[in-house]
Amino acid sequence: MGAIGDAGILALLTLGTLLSACFVLFYLRGRGLAYMVEPLGAGHPMKEIYLVGLASLVFIRYKYNSRFDRKMLGYCRIIHGAKFADYYYRIVLAEMISLASAALIVTFFLSAMANELLILLFGLAAAAGLVYYVSTTVTDKIHERQESIFSDFSTVLSKLALLVNAGMILGEAWEKVSGTGEGVLYDEMRAAVEEARNGRPEIEAYQNFASRCGVPEVNKFASTLVQNLHKGNRELVAFLRQASNESWSEKKHRARRKGEEASGKLLIPIGLMFIGLLIMIMVPILANITF
Repeated sequence: MGAIGDAGILALLTLGTLLSACFVLFYLRGRGLAYMVEPLGAGHPMKEIYLVGLASLVFIRYKYNSRFDRKMLGYCRIIHGAKFADYYYRIVLAEMISLASAALIVTFFLSAMANELLILLFGLAAAAGLVYYVSTTVTDKIHERQESIFSDFSTVLSKLALLVNAGMILGEAWEKVSGTGEGVLYDEMRAAVEEARNGRPEIEAYQNFASRCGVPEVNKFASTLVQNLHKGNRELVAFLRQASNESWSEKKHRARRKGEEASGKLLIPIGLMFIGLLIMIMVPILANITF
């Protein structure tokens, strides 16, 4: 694409040297925080360099109060629970900082040695891509979790409505349904059962269940469920039936929307193929035309 020039090479070497020195310094400072990366599993093969990010966050006294921080902390609470949300979000930030810093160091030195601007641009894009990738790993987990919950939600409501209609009280029906399947929703239902067994009020256990799920449909269901608990079993049966019907309808609408989105995405490759075929046909024709 183009040469960087002597001044550019000098600037890149200077930046690379300074960033490398900071990287090594923060790594050494972060060795005292090694206990924070030890619990991380096979999903973090480069967890050792996260010490750089952890030490830098401590050094700058990061406040974790930006809009992005609040959003990501909310996601971490849903995925890992309120107790471990802060820890996992610090790991996410440390991973972003460490990987992006390493990518920038390599980029500065390679582009300076090759005297090539294109390497610098690709390296900067790669560093930004790494930050984006780490953030999307959290949002992808949230989306997968929400899809798992919603896919089981209609079935769970149908089972609850059937058992309560048969005369079983809600708490017993909830516990019985929670043991009939596997998945995120069933796990959260079992967690609510354990909370109730440990002395937490039933209504509060249902509210915590909805908060952990983080799905609007579940939040709406839980809030209305709490209101209907005070009206007796007859009102509860009618509510559960209605909620089950609405959930099945929404599930059908979602499936239809996903089908429409998939059809729309297929138009892109079909359009590209059509343009390619048009070029293959038109180029020979135009080449034989004499003006």
